[in-house]
This record gives sequence, C-alpha cells and structure tokens, in this order.
Amino acid sequence: MRGTRLGGGRPPTARLMMALVAVCATALVLVAPAAATGPAGSSVQIERKATFDPTQPGTIILTLDMQCPAGEFTTIVANVSQQQVGGVNANGFAFVSSVPCAGTKQTFGINIGPGPFNAGGAYASAELFTGANIAGDTRVIEIG
Repeated sequence: MRGTRLGGGRPPTARLMMALVAVCATALVLVAPAAATGPAGSSVQIERKATFDPTQPGTIILTLDMQCPAGEFTTIVANVSQQQVGGVNANGFAFVSSVPCAGTKQTFGINIGPGPFNAGGAYASAELFTGANIAGDTRVIEIG
C-alpha cells in the first residue's frame, strides 16, 4: 500500500518542474519586450536645399540626415529629377554602399549626377538599406 503524498498530491519532481516553468515564463515576460524591439531602426531625411557641386558642373550635392544602428553598415540610394522647360527632365542617381553607422544622427552629402541640373525646384528620394531595416524619404528640394 502506498503512503499519502505531502504537498498537494504531486510528486516532488513535478512540483520542481512547475516551479521551473513559472520562473522561466516570468523571465521571458520581463525580457521579451526588450528583445522584440531589437536595435534602433534606421531613418533618413533629405534636407530641403541642394547645392551645385563646383567640381562637376551640372551635378548637385544632396544632403541627408540619417541614423542607423551603431556598428552596422548601410547602403544609400538617392534619385533626383528636375523638370526642364521644353526638354527632357534632368535626372541623377547615386548608390553608396558600406557606409558605417554611428547609432546617432549623421549628416551625409551625396553627389547626384549626371543631370545637368539647373537652379530651381526638383523632386528627390533617398533610401537606406541597413540589414533588415529600410528607411526612406521623398520631398521637393530647392537647387541653388
């Protein structure tokens, strides 16, 4: 004949397992929100004013304010299009890879060509590709 178990009728091993599961579940609840957010994401903003590049006539320098997780590298893709009076639009493109991320706001000037661009309004877009993070901005800029 078996004796009566103390502690609610469960064997000691089952009680130990239940306690272990409860501790792990509590730890997971406390840690999961921080782990789920991961590192800070990436962001990019195009500055409203672009300047002509004095070393390459007809091209411009588009300035970006960007941020991406420290220790990562990002790729920048930027486009500018400007309507021309009585002709084909002036378009330019830039692709810069392996830009190191500081984890804080960085200002980055990127040469956009071939153009040729004129003083006045234009449409700009820029994207950052940092690991699984993608950030982008589009806006009307003033070249001059």
